[in-house]
Amino acid sequence: MGKFTLLTWKEYVDAVVMAIECLDKNIVIHRITGDGDKNRLVAPIWSKDKIKTIGEVSKRLKNENSFQGQCSEGGLGCQQGHRFRYR
Repeated sequence: MGKFTLLTWKEYVDAVVMAIECLDKNIVIHRITGDGDKNRLVAPIWSKDKIKTIGEVSKRLKNENSFQGQCSEGGLGCQQGHRFRYR
């Protein structure tokens, strides 16, 4: 009872990249990860390294020639052609 599966760091980065690609380019993104109290954090431990996560999202967008709103341009649907598939 009460069990759930946490996203891995890679799954989280995949989800964030997909969300950014699907998000209208006119919407401002204020935060893609947060700062929890590290002394009280139970899981996921990878969330302690916010800079690493932000850096990886930026790197992925750059390396894949991707950008915010890419899915809404040219009539592409948000679900078409995305690599992220939740278990």
